[in-house]
Amino acid sequence: MGVCRGGTPDPRSWFSVQTFRRVLDNFRLLDTKKRGKLSQVELMSYGTRAMTRIFVHHLFQELPHGQMTYDSFLDFVLAMEHKRHPKSLAYLFRVLDVKKLGYLTTYNVNVFYKAVYVLSALRKYSSQPPDVADVHAELFAMARPADSLHITLADLIACGMGDTFVNMLTDADLFWAYNNREFTLQEQHEEEQQPNAANDPFLNPGLQHSITPP
Repeated sequence: MGVCRGGTPDPRSWFSVQTFRRVLDNFRLLDTKKRGKLSQVELMSYGTRAMTRIFVHHLFQELPHGQMTYDSFLDFVLAMEHKRHPKSLAYLFRVLDVKKLGYLTTYNVNVFYKAVYVLSALRKYSSQPPDVADVHAELFAMARPADSLHITLADLIACGMGDTFVNMLTDADLFWAYNNREFTLQEQHEEEQQPNAANDPFLNPGLQHSITPP
């Protein structure tokens, strides 16, 4: 993948031997037919199995000969695990830019979010998926595009939330993690405020007897 201009390190340089081994093991696990390449169906089992079919379909359109070999899988993993890196965002932007216009519009949001919406219903999350108009407004506000109608790769890099933008249009689990972030933080805060019964003598009677009075 080379080195980005401006001295930004290439994500591939962050990989250790152990990481390469992990990726190779994952590739072999997904390669159920042992052909040395992955099909779209096999790649759907990657991670938490929450990527949408349309994302995977358009991803394969960007691969040489429409096939995912180990080398192309390695590039895919690099992009997915380091989404904030400019090269990773460029990789993923090409997948989202289905019309090859060099920018994203409401059309792209509608197409990709529709798949997230459908998958969300199948995975039976706790609440109804938000309306596409709300998601559209959220994503454009997130990207802060220079042109209010077009989101470019440069916009996604500059806004600092390009990874979240991609997550919301490609993965149902990651979409819901972001959509419910305030509720999740509230739950975590409430848990932190609750006393630890194991160490509190007033909540754990058995502990009272083990305390030696002064």
